[in-house]
Amino acid sequence: MAGKRNATGAPAAPPRERFLYDYGKGSQWRSMRLRVALGFPSTYAAGMANLAFQWIYHLMNREPGVRCDRFFMPEPGAGPAHVSTMETGRPLNDYDVVAFSLAFEPDYPNMVRLLREGGVEPFAEKRTGPPIVIAGGVAVSANPEPVAAFLDLVAAGDGEPLLRDLIEALRDARGAGTRAARRDLIARCAALPGVYAPSLHEVEYRSDGVIAARREKPGAPRVVSAARLDALTEPAHSPVVSDGAAFADMFLVELSRGCPYTCRFCLTRHIGRGFRAAPGPALAALVASGSQVARRAGFVGTAFADAASMDAACRAAADAGMRVSFSSIRLTRRVLALFR
Repeated sequence: MAGKRNATGAPAAPPRERFLYDYGKGSQWRSMRLRVALGFPSTYAAGMANLAFQWIYHLMNREPGVRCDRFFMPEPGAGPAHVSTMETGRPLNDYDVVAFSLAFEPDYPNMVRLLREGGVEPFAEKRTGPPIVIAGGVAVSANPEPVAAFLDLVAAGDGEPLLRDLIEALRDARGAGTRAARRDLIARCAALPGVYAPSLHEVEYRSDGVIAARREKPGAPRVVSAARLDALTEPAHSPVVSDGAAFADMFLVELSRGCPYTCRFCLTRHIGRGFRAAPGPALAALVASGSQVARRAGFVGTAFADAASMDAACRAAADAGMRVSFSSIRLTRRVLALFR
């Protein structure tokens, strides 16, 4: 039976977490130029097993003057809760930005609940001040319209190429205390590549729910293309290893991004635009570092068996005495030979 959980979504008895990095933020609050609450609209166990969520947490916290804290769904059946972040216990409406990592469409109702129970007006058009509400992730990058009414901004595609410019544009979020100031801030962010602002686009639907027409408002880009990271020189990896994650005591590493195949059931090739493999030396160094905080390595990617660097990652894990787990993998002669 699941243990009790508090309003942050984390187990009431805090799980053991090991951090790969010291961000030096501690209890700093007032001195932070931008304060971000990063949410995963499911349980702590699911969120801490999601590499995209963890990687955005790392990318934000390593930026000077930016504080990023986590929150998750309360335990099912817990009833109404005042949602707050794990690191500070503050409600979501204390933050300048509330960001969500949206990997699965069935989690969308949870996002709305988290906003409401965190003290944030769910509907974007009714918000008159901070926080700015943003979402990214594969589901919302593929189709943001189901949650467009709740979001000020959508970060579409890969996070690395757009995150730093977006953070810089959002540093004025705390001062956006009027509708006009919010509109100006959203418009500045929407000028960045890969950033979609639903309020700057008008969408009409047919009676069956299919989009009939789309028009952009003056100054808005006609097409917003998903951001793309050209090379995986810094592979995504777990900044935090938790015993309470679904993949407990596992250090996750991204071996590749995108996919060379065109499986019709999968979104990756359609929004990922090309296969990129992480370099072997970088993977080997990361696995060695991860072995200091975890006993297992989890290799993530849609087609990483096609990457020559997979061998280097597996050998580094074996040398460190780590057990290895893979995401879904396409069996080839090379993979079978490696397993032997």
